[in-house]
Amino acid sequence: STLKKRHNEARMAFKMAVKNKALKDKLQNAFGPKGIVAWSGCCRLGCTGSYDEYDDSFSFRKEKGITFFKLFLSGMNYLPNASNCYVSYEEFDYLMDHWEEELALIKEWCQLIGLEEGEYVINKPTNGRQAIGIVFNKPLSLEPKIKLP
Repeated sequence: STLKKRHNEARMAFKMAVKNKALKDKLQNAFGPKGIVAWSGCCRLGCTGSYDEYDDSFSFRKEKGITFFKLFLSGMNYLPNASNCYVSYEEFDYLMDHWEEELALIKEWCQLIGLEEGEYVINKPTNGRQAIGIVFNKPLSLEPKIKLP
């Protein structure tokens, strides 16, 4: 019935909203004030499913570096055992000129998701068409996918 379908959709939305909540909160608290989206619930900037879409106090950073860590912590692309993350940035030349500062942000993010140095590899882009890549030496262990009855 339509009512049962709506009920199941509401349950799913609630469960997805709370999935990985502690990690989402930790990342938002650290990177939101810096103007960086640190996790995703959807697909891309402009449709992140993250705090940039609902937190009125959020604004993107003025610097032209990192803008978005594409680690799916909920949503249709969610993988509880992600093996990598792509990081978007605004301008390639800015990123190259400020690589050490931007790299420090990536290392901070890795630490917040529970990775020590040596447990991941950061791939620096060679041109403006490439994202920054973070490859985890072993897949993450996030909350399992939720199965609805």
